Amino acid sequence: MNMLAILIQKELKAILLSPKFAATFATCAALILLSIYIGIQDYRAAVRQYEAAQQLNEQEMREQTSWRVVSSRVYRRPDAMQILVSGVNNDIGRLALVNAMESIKLRNS
Repeated sequence: MNMLAILIQKELKAILLSPKFAATFATCAALILLSIYIGIQDYRAAVRQYEAAQQLNEQEMREQTSWRVVSSRVYRRPDAMQILVSGVNNDIGRLALVNAMESIKLRNS
C-alpha cells in the first residue's frame, strides 16, 4: 500500500506542476469568470426590462375608463439563478395576457 501511495503522489505532482495543467486551469477559470460576468449583465438588463414593463402596465391600468374591456399583462420576474445558467429562461414566455376572453398563457419568449 505504501508503494501505491508514493506512485499516486508522484503522478499527481507531475500532473499539477505541468505547464499544460496550468494553462488549462487558467483558461477554464477565465471562461467561468467571463460567463458569470455576462450572466450578471443579462440579469440586470432583464430586471430593468421587467421593472419598466411593470410601470407601463400600471400606467395603462390607471388610464382605463371601462372595466368591461380591461386587460392586463402579467410579467414573469427574472430568476436570479440565470446569472449562472439561463436554462429554459428564454424558452418559456415572459408575459401573459389576462382578460375575460382568453386563457392565460405565457408568451414572448
